[in-house]
Amino acid sequence: MVFCLLSARQEDYKNVSEDIDSVMEKAILYFSITRWVLLGKVIDRILVLSSSLSKVKFNFVLYLCENIFDRFLTFFQREEPLIHLLYFELNDLCRNVLLSFLKSDSVQQKSGQDLLNINFEQSALWITDKEIKIGRFDCEQTRKLISSLNFDEKKSFYQDVRKIYITIANYLKKNLPLNNMLLRDLQVLDHSSRTDRSSENEWALYSVELVDRSWYIKDEYVDSNGNNQIKYHSIDYYWNNVFSILTKNGISKYPTLTKLIKNVLIITHDNADVERGFSINSNILRENRSSLSESSINGLRLVYDKVKLFGSGSAHKVT
Repeated sequence: MVFCLLSARQEDYKNVSEDIDSVMEKAILYFSITRWVLLGKVIDRILVLSSSLSKVKFNFVLYLCENIFDRFLTFFQREEPLIHLLYFELNDLCRNVLLSFLKSDSVQQKSGQDLLNINFEQSALWITDKEIKIGRFDCEQTRKLISSLNFDEKKSFYQDVRKIYITIANYLKKNLPLNNMLLRDLQVLDHSSRTDRSSENEWALYSVELVDRSWYIKDEYVDSNGNNQIKYHSIDYYWNNVFSILTKNGISKYPTLTKLIKNVLIITHDNADVERGFSINSNILRENRSSLSESSINGLRLVYDKVKLFGSGSAHKVT
């Protein structure tokens, strides 16, 4: 906190402190609610200086950050079109929260409106205190800390955990569009849906198309644990190849589908693209060109996006 009063820039401190871990143990990163990605790091540092009860509580919050929310939030910071995955990921997020404090048979295999209909405040659906998910490393570290607490502290902690989970679940139930039929139907854009029997009637021609695996598989490799891993291309890369399929007469085989999919894929999956666009526009404008028309800014953005798409290129001599 002392560092916040100094004139040096916080981002410089952060970069240095990542290399010098001992510095991070003696100071706390400033946290802002608009910078959620730092919350886990802040809690990690607090744990070094906290009492047993505080460590138990912070381990639980850290578990929520790292195992439930961080992956979801960082996943949708990517620039590629992800609208076709939004419905699945929202359902998965809701299920992960509910499975943390509810019995599995009341949650598993449910999605959409069925998830919203679960009465998670009904105690009959709750799992026991020993089963509730409360910390990292399969709760082992947190449960060791709990053993040092007295009876009243343990009781209070588990009551707080359930209240937190119920509050989160209520917020998700109120705000997640799990009953949005458009988001649900957009899942059909994924390459794996091409052979889904439920969509064969609508996509009869497309479903029997011979699709090259290289259109959706970017890389296949074996990781350090000996497991086979597959890295997929972005969804727009796959569909761009589908759109390039021609008939025997040399015309587009899927002209209507092309128009539909292109308009669907430009639907943003979060506000990151909008914020990124403002940042790009701000960097494009120079001090001596601050007063530009909308068409001029669009032209600059078009050049920027094309250079980014095709690479930085090289300098050319003008003769």
